[in-house]
Amino acid sequence: MKKLILSLLTLLSISGFSQVKIGSPGVPHANAVLELDGGGSRGLLLPRIVNTDFGNLTSAVNGTMLYNNDDGFVYIRKPGGWFRVTDDSNNPGFSIPYSATSNTTPGASLFEIQNSTGSGHAIYGVGANGNGIRGKSFTGIAGYFETGSFGVAALVTSGGNVGINNPLPKALLSFDNVTGNKIDFFYTSDAARYGIGVQGNTLQLYSDIAASKTAIGYGNSTAFTEIFRVENSGITTITNPVELASGVVTSTQFKNSNNYTGAIKTIGTGFYSARMGFFTYAGSGPSSLREYMSISDDGVIYMGQNITDFSKGTGYKLRVQGKIIAEELRVQLVNTWPDYVFAKNYNLRSLESLEEYIAQNQHLPNVPAAAEVEKSGIALGEMQSKMMEKIEEMTLYIIDLKKENTRVKATVEGLQKQVDAIKKK
Repeated sequence: MKKLILSLLTLLSISGFSQVKIGSPGVPHANAVLELDGGGSRGLLLPRIVNTDFGNLTSAVNGTMLYNNDDGFVYIRKPGGWFRVTDDSNNPGFSIPYSATSNTTPGASLFEIQNSTGSGHAIYGVGANGNGIRGKSFTGIAGYFETGSFGVAALVTSGGNVGINNPLPKALLSFDNVTGNKIDFFYTSDAARYGIGVQGNTLQLYSDIAASKTAIGYGNSTAFTEIFRVENSGITTITNPVELASGVVTSTQFKNSNNYTGAIKTIGTGFYSARMGFFTYAGSGPSSLREYMSISDDGVIYMGQNITDFSKGTGYKLRVQGKIIAEELRVQLVNTWPDYVFAKNYNLRSLESLEEYIAQNQHLPNVPAAAEVEKSGIALGEMQSKMMEKIEEMTLYIIDLKKENTRVKATVEGLQKQVDAIKKK
């Protein structure tokens, strides 16, 4: 009997505050009414029932726990009925700390929650200051969310990458290999959306209507500095955020794999003026490009090899440094064409007067001297007009000489007749 009493005292310790510890000697935990110690090999065996027994337990006290042999779940009595401890579907907000090791069967679940009939959430996580839902995998997929049929991955997180309908994401954000719309940044309907899509071999950046614009810049959507814009009407705009001033350049450059091959630049010539330059020449850097053509904002065109001096040719709309060849060149004169030479009142110099002028000036009247041509060049239309004036004057001289020659010839013929008559006598 003494041995039995000692054994009971060893297994059962009752404190002065109605606390009980079963399984090993010692004082129960301060916060426990009942403490069970299975010694690492024993546990608490709950009362076991079957489904039909629940009908006899309608008056059970809230907090009662049972094990159901039919479905293998633990049940707890709460206000309104019996609820599965391991299934959240009938008890929103109930949570369980759970940790274990899954078996090695491919596709096996360590912990599974289903909402196969209701329209609510299978899992709903809210973290006031921490994570609502958090998953971690050392070698596999940390998060895998399916939609529709099983095996269709809607969202996958693996190795720091996120896959959208892609079970094996290879980038930070990776989509499936199906063409169509990929990202909608703003969506109100199928006809009003802003986003990115793929069709064939084309990456598409789209907006909703023809009046929309696509812009690239820096800052943010409320404090945005625009650099490049494409309007749906086909207009493309490049913006330099620096205000226009002398030397400020806005440029579009062309480059292949190893060299810069060309550029189109607008170059400020003042606070309210600029010219457009066209650059070519292959080189490894932008500085190797040379300007061969430039158009000023007042309509002057410069052409030449590596233009650096824009002061030459002031007053002319086309300034060419070098030679020009053309199949045809038409000059539209503003001044009168020199048909006035043939007017009856035209004062044609005498040949004696012309001879005297040439002797004094070493050039024809109304024609620039060689020194002037060397200094200022010639105006093609004006010079052509002066040459025509001289040609027409020359024509009049020839006509007068012809008339004089005819008169002389007639006189000579008359004199010859008189000589012939004298000889016959």
